[in-house]
Amino acid sequence: MFRGAARTALSTRVPVSIRYGADAVRDLDVVLDEKLPADRVVVGGLDRADAVAAGAPHEVARRGAFVALDHVGLDDDAHLTDADRASLVAELVTAGHGDRILLSSNAIGTAVGQPAHDLPYSYVSSTFVPLLTAQGLSDEDVQRIRVANPRDLLSVR
Repeated sequence: MFRGAARTALSTRVPVSIRYGADAVRDLDVVLDEKLPADRVVVGGLDRADAVAAGAPHEVARRGAFVALDHVGLDDDAHLTDADRASLVAELVTAGHGDRILLSSNAIGTAVGQPAHDLPYSYVSSTFVPLLTAQGLSDEDVQRIRVANPRDLLSVR
């Protein structure tokens, strides 16, 4: 499925987003093997505790793909806490990967068959961004992550 998504992204000039299985870096390699440029790939779910323990967010960013921390505000055993997410963002920025970070609260309200995740759409701005500034991120860093990175990714090229 990842190979087909990468081929389609190449032919349509749009990015591809993958939700990895057991190994984010291996799954990213499948997509990159199809010659899709890394800056056209988003790897979602990289705020899962197992992904962070494996070093996946840093390795995905090092390879040039976007790191999606897309469960901001979710408080469960499978994901980082918001404080730990903010620390991870600061680590990525310090490592020179501020241009590879995407944030989302995955705010969907409720979905059939899924537990409720009822966060306001403003959660990232109103609650998470202050955690980033407390970690020492500048307004420029936050602007890049919240505005420039999604714009750069979603541009058709």
